[in-house]
Amino acid sequence: MRKDKVFLNEKNNAFLNETRQYKDDILNRDNKILDLKNTKRKLKSELSQMGDLSKTKHLDEMLHTELEKIRTKSDEELKSQKKMLADMHSNELKILRDQFDQLKELNEKLEHKLRSRENQYDDLMSDYHVIRSKLENECHELRSEIKVKSFELERLNL
Repeated sequence: MRKDKVFLNEKNNAFLNETRQYKDDILNRDNKILDLKNTKRKLKSELSQMGDLSKTKHLDEMLHTELEKIRTKSDEELKSQKKMLADMHSNELKILRDQFDQLKELNEKLEHKLRSRENQYDDLMSDYHVIRSKLENECHELRSEIKVKSFELERLNL
C-alpha cells in the first residue's frame, strides 16, 4: 500500500507539474492575445489618424486587411487556448476519476478488513467471557472446598 501511495503521489505530482506547465502556457498565450489586442488598438488609432489626414480608398482597404489579419490571428489563438484548456480539463478529470476509483477500491478493502477484525475481536471477547466465567466458577468451587477443608481441619483440631 505504501508503494502504491508513493507511486500515486509521484504520478499526481507529475500531473500537477504538467498542469502548471499548461497554465504557464495559457498565461503566455493570454499575454500574446493582450499584446495583439493592444497592437490592434494602436493600428486602429494610427489608421484613424491617417484617415483624418487622407480619406483614400487605399488606406481604408489597408486598415480593413490589417484588422482582418489581427482578427484571424486572435481567433486562432483563442481557439488554440480553448482547445488546450479543454484537453487539460479532460486530463485532470480523468486523473481525478482514476484517483477516486483507486481510493474507493482501497476504502472497500479497508472496510472489509475492519469488519473481519471486528468479527475476530467479537469472537475473542466471547471466548474471554466464557473462560472468565469458568475460572470464576472454579474459584468459587475451590473456595468452597477450602472452607470445607478448613472446617474439617478446625473440627479435627478440636
